[in-house]
Amino acid sequence: MTKKNLIIVHSFPTNSILLKGLIDFLEDFFNVYFIDLPGFNTTISPLEKINLNNYSEYIETQIKQLNLKNYYLSGISFGFLVANNCKITPNCKGIIAMEPFINTNYMSETFLEKTFLKLLLFLITNLKLHYKFYNTKIFKKLLIKKNPEERINIMLETIDAFTFFETAKIILKHNSELKFHNKPYILVINDNDTEIDSKKIINLFENLEKKLLIKTTSEHYPTEISKKYFEKNINSNNIKKILNFLK
Repeated sequence: MTKKNLIIVHSFPTNSILLKGLIDFLEDFFNVYFIDLPGFNTTISPLEKINLNNYSEYIETQIKQLNLKNYYLSGISFGFLVANNCKITPNCKGIIAMEPFINTNYMSETFLEKTFLKLLLFLITNLKLHYKFYNTKIFKKLLIKKNPEERINIMLETIDAFTFFETAKIILKHNSELKFHNKPYILVINDNDTEIDSKKIINLFENLEKKLLIKTTSEHYPTEISKKYFEKNINSNNIKKILNFLK
């Protein structure tokens, strides 16, 4: 059977290096085209002006260069927001939302936690401390709450500091309602996701006419990044459900 084309936009703060295990898993079922956002990999220079629309325009350009007859567009967490914000052409046959970030109202953090993060980002970005703070022990301690040390080291080595903090600012300020395209949607989500309000997101997608809900046990920030982790927590049966739906 001919594999379907799957374009993936990564989550924040990851890239094709950190998500290689996921790519390896999905390549058993799809022709995977993984797009790193500018500044999230040392091979791609950061955007001069970092905002949601510029990220989406970059993805649109990359998709156009791929020149695929048809494809499915997928975004993980923040990557879903970027992908869904793109101008969707007829070549796109459906959209896959993996643990999607919708806006700040769908985040699991409390008001006080969001306020603290916003204040911290305000100080870093306005005092232009992007690169200085990025290399401090305090920042590493903040990251280690959600990421293993091995992954943090890869993040710090491959993701641009200015891009990191400016993108974090986009996420914490984004409160616009999601606009759905006239395409089939597949929602891939963990009921016990600690970073997003899964129940609220499932209710949001429930109103769509053409949709498929896939439940996984994959963490928002996986404890492992191996192919075996995704085989276990997403599993091939769920992928088969997706492929049947895409028919």
